[in-house]
Amino acid sequence: MKINVAWVSSSQRTVLATFDEAWELADLLVAADLMHAMIKTVSHDVTIILWHRVPPHPMFSRLLADIYKRQPENTRRVVVVPRQWSTGLIFISAWNNVVERLYPHKTRITIVKTIEDALKLCE
Repeated sequence: MKINVAWVSSSQRTVLATFDEAWELADLLVAADLMHAMIKTVSHDVTIILWHRVPPHPMFSRLLADIYKRQPENTRRVVVVPRQWSTGLIFISAWNNVVERLYPHKTRITIVKTIEDALKLCE
């Protein structure tokens, strides 16, 4: 799978999606469905970490709103680790502002520079 999805630990409080190689939109949909299914198996809140080790697909933003609104109720937070800080920050910040207005009851997106920063937020 081009997007690897796994629990970070046996506590099942954080799901990590690692984008390791060039991926297609179908890969993103499969990964999102898998993350959502995993989160639905537990009753406690879960954080999602999206670690982009490769550039995002050019059409990435077209699917985000749909994926975001389908996330389980016990999704506590979405943390994004962009491949390039400056472009990732601009894109995700702009997208987050739009989504917050459309879905104010949903989880906010947090952007961090490193995977270590993301994991600290999940402690």
